[in-house]
Amino acid sequence: MVELPIFHEELFIDGSSDQNLVLGFVHCDPDYQTTQKTRRHFMKHWIILFTPETYEVVKEKSLIGVRSNVWKSFSENMKVGDRFISYVSKKMTFDGFGTIAGEATFEETQIFHEDKWFPCRRKVKFEKTGLNSPSGELFHDIAPFNEANTGPGNYLMCKGGFVEVSKKDFDWLSAKIAE
Repeated sequence: MVELPIFHEELFIDGSSDQNLVLGFVHCDPDYQTTQKTRRHFMKHWIILFTPETYEVVKEKSLIGVRSNVWKSFSENMKVGDRFISYVSKKMTFDGFGTIAGEATFEETQIFHEDKWFPCRRKVKFEKTGLNSPSGELFHDIAPFNEANTGPGNYLMCKGGFVEVSKKDFDWLSAKIAE
C-alpha cells in the first residue's frame, strides 16, 4: 500500500471558503486504485463559554464538558484538530485558546462543581491561558455575535455553550486577545 495525500475534488466543502483543511490520506494499491479513504475534515473555529468555576477545572483537567441536550452538535460538528477561544462569563473576558484534542465521550462522573453536570466531554490542549482580555466591544466585530439580539454570554448559553466562527474572525480575535 502507498499513502498519498488528498489533493483532488473529492474534498468535502462546507461552504466556508476561509477554513483550513485537516488533510486525510487516500490509501492506494500499487496500481493506484483507491482501496480505502479516511474521513477528511475542514478545521473549524469555536468560541466556548465557561463559568469562572468550570474554567478552573477545564484548565486543570484539559477537559471540556457540555450538557447532554447538545450532545449531537457537540459530537458531530466539533472535531479533533478544531481550534477554540475560551470566553469566561461573569468576568466577561477571553482568557485563552487551544485545540480540541479528543473525541467526544459521554461520562457521568462528577468532575465539575456540584451544581454543574456536563457529561458530554472532550479533551483539549491549551496553547495559552491567563490572557484575561476584556471582551468589551470585540464581540461586535464577529459573526454571528454582531447579528444577535442578545448579549454574547446569553447567545453562547442559548447555543449550548459553543459557537462556530470563521477562521478570519478566529485569527483576528486570537491576535487581539494575545496583544
